[in-house]
Amino acid sequence: MPKFGIESLTHLAGVTPSLREIYLEAVKIVDLKVIDGLRTWAEQIKNVEKGASKTMNSKHLPQAPDGLSNAVDAMPYPIDWVAVERGWQAMKKADPQLRVAEAVYALGVIRGIAHMKGVPVRQGLDWNGNAQFEDQTFLDLPHTQLTEIAR
Repeated sequence: MPKFGIESLTHLAGVTPSLREIYLEAVKIVDLKVIDGLRTWAEQIKNVEKGASKTMNSKHLPQAPDGLSNAVDAMPYPIDWVAVERGWQAMKKADPQLRVAEAVYALGVIRGIAHMKGVPVRQGLDWNGNAQFEDQTFLDLPHTQLTEIAR
């Protein structure tokens, strides 16, 4: 079962408890790395200057009343930013309306809800449930089924 490393846990320490709990639950489903949680003003200024953020009104900054972050940045681990950007651009070129992204997003929502309800499912994006999508020989994006355990 995936779990967060020290760096990810450190980033989560400054995050409001309800959001932190979501990520602690999510890492049980997918291996994630938390990139950012609570930011200082100086960090936010740098992020705006380099274009990583668009606002100084970021939810990553300390929020009232507790001074914690109301935002988390995380990606599937390990992170390969070059591949992510290249894939995004290729997807936009092939699918300008990004319908594939919408389908994958919907699958994640379905899987997350099933997990929260304790209902084990298998999906046509990842038949063997190993979160390694390149090993699929048959892509069935719309498909979600109960696993044998749930029957």
